[in-house]
Amino acid sequence: MDNSSSLFSREAPKILSIGDLDAVIETRDPKTGELECITFYVITDDDRMFFGQLQRAKDEVTSLELTEALEPVPDYVIFPAVPSDKELTIARDHATDEAYIKRPTMSFYELFKNDGFLARILLSESVVMERISQHPHPNIVKYYGVRVRRNRITGLVLEKHPDTLLEHVKQRQAIDEDEVMEGLESAVAHLHSLGLAHNDINPENIMVSRNKAPILIDFGSCQPFGKRLMTLGTEGWVESMDANSSRQHDIFAINKIREWLKNPWFE
Repeated sequence: MDNSSSLFSREAPKILSIGDLDAVIETRDPKTGELECITFYVITDDDRMFFGQLQRAKDEVTSLELTEALEPVPDYVIFPAVPSDKELTIARDHATDEAYIKRPTMSFYELFKNDGFLARILLSESVVMERISQHPHPNIVKYYGVRVRRNRITGLVLEKHPDTLLEHVKQRQAIDEDEVMEGLESAVAHLHSLGLAHNDINPENIMVSRNKAPILIDFGSCQPFGKRLMTLGTEGWVESMDANSSRQHDIFAINKIREWLKNPWFE
C-alpha cells in the first residue's frame, strides 16, 4: 500500500482568511464570462496538499466554508516517487526569501486527479532541469535541486526573482528592451545547443532579476527536439498548437516577445 494513504487521517488546516491559501483560481464561462467556480489549495509545512472547490465568488465565501471544502490530495497523484534510475540533486532547505519552490500545477487537478499526470509532469521537469543545470546559463533560472518529502518529489527548488516580465512591463518599470532580447536569445540558443526546445516562452515565463536581466523559467514543456509534449505552449505565443517539441516554437515566441515589448498588450 502507498504510504501516502496515511494522508487521509490528517485534518485540513484551519483557514482564517483567504490569504491563508496558496492560490485561488477563478473559472469563468468562456462565452458569458460568468463565474462558474473557484478552486483553491493550500500546502502545509510538511508538504501535504489540500484542495477545494466552491461555486461561489471568492469575496462571498467564509473562512469556515473554505476550511470545510478542503480535501486531502494523495501524495501519489501529484508527487512522483524519487526515481531509482535517474540521478537527481536533492536540494537543501532554503529560506523562502532566497528560493522559490515550484509545485505541481493544481489548476489542472480536477482534470487529471485519477491518472497521476501531474506527478509525471513534475518528474519530467525535474529531469530536464537536472540536465540544464549541468550546463548553466545566466539567463536561465538557477536550479538548486528537487525538494523531497516521504521519498517523493514535492517541488523544484529554484532561484527567486522579483517579477515576471509581464508584471514588470505592466507596472511601467524601466527596462532595456535590447538587453532583454539579447539575454533571451542567448538563453534560447543555449537550450537549442543542448538539443532542447522550451516550447512555452511568453512574458509570464520570463522573470526580471534585480539587475534587470531576463531569466527564462517554467520548463514544464521543455523537451528534446521532436519529442511529443506532455503540455502544449500558451495559446497566442506559439505559431501552432503542435504537440511535438520544436525550435520553431521558441523562434516564433522570441519574435513575438520583441513585438510585444515595443507595443505591449495585456489580457
